[in-house]
Amino acid sequence: MKNGTLGHSLWMEGLATLASGMGNPSYPDGILLLDEGLATISSQTVRDLAQKFLEVSRLRMFDQKNEEQYTKWFSGGSKDAEIPCRAGYRLGLEVLRKAEKSFSIEEMAAMSFTDVQQIVDQLLSKIAKGD
Repeated sequence: MKNGTLGHSLWMEGLATLASGMGNPSYPDGILLLDEGLATISSQTVRDLAQKFLEVSRLRMFDQKNEEQYTKWFSGGSKDAEIPCRAGYRLGLEVLRKAEKSFSIEEMAAMSFTDVQQIVDQLLSKIAKGD
């Protein structure tokens, strides 16, 4: 994971949330995401967030100069009014739900970093376009 990107983080967190939902099918997204607010953001906001995340998707996760971006998307430390805290989890779930239409959970868990990055960027682009 040393060479992982923010896109890989998005994938891993989305995969974990998707798997949690599969194991607990009666749980609504607000419980899976541990945040009702993330579960109820509008489709337009999700599209806008996908477009913004595309700009940082390929940044190295463990590079100190990218720490602020990781915090902005995956922790409660977002100071950006346009990016809700932990928005990466919601985007990750959106991406993995789209990926689930083409791949099994086992296939998604076993994908290479290269494949994950390509799929994340493709699916974020589709989400950003409203597809």
